[in-house]
Amino acid sequence: MIQQSPLSPEQKQENKIISGIRITVEHAIAGIKRLGCMTALLNKSELADRMTPSATPVILS
Repeated sequence: MIQQSPLSPEQKQENKIISGIRITVEHAIAGIKRLGCMTALLNKSELADRMTPSATPVILS
């Protein structure tokens, strides 16, 4: 691994802002997964996708 120079104060501040946003989003996603809120919606969507005819034509050779 190539050793890089230390981060500038501006880069450190930018990383701090980005990490704050990232952790907020990750906590929100974890909460949704924990509650299972999306499971029913995803299952309905997958079922609907299977039941609707495909828009792609089937080519028989």
